[in-house]
Amino acid sequence: VFGYLGEDWFAQAEEDSTAILAKPGRVGPQLIAMFSELAAFYEDEPALARYVMDEWMRNQHTGTDEMCQRWDDLAIRLVEKLQANGELRADEDAERLACVIQCVHQGTILEYVASPKSPFPLRKELRRRLTLAIEGLAPRGGK
Repeated sequence: VFGYLGEDWFAQAEEDSTAILAKPGRVGPQLIAMFSELAAFYEDEPALARYVMDEWMRNQHTGTDEMCQRWDDLAIRLVEKLQANGELRADEDAERLACVIQCVHQGTILEYVASPKSPFPLRKELRRRLTLAIEGLAPRGGK
């Protein structure tokens, strides 16, 4: 299940992010919206979402899961674009910044999925938290 859904989500994320990155100027808000909307599944399919989250947690940091590695690579490419645009600090490693943003994203979804009652509207909360994370990682006096 995770493999199929992961492949589908990844294809969508890659297509959408390619279009976003091709545009000039700031891209952070569009990427936040994209990743927030990709999380709709977790709101729409709560029982299956728990299973998918378990699989994701089991495979995320093994270093052997190809799908997780592809997501990590995409995240690093997106962070590098945000750094080049001046939207994220350039004095930090792109991999570290991607990890921080992924933790906010993943932690928010995990909190939502693991709660017996929905603690918040997931997509709205993801937008808020990802915005806080990205704005908090912006260069001082930056854009």
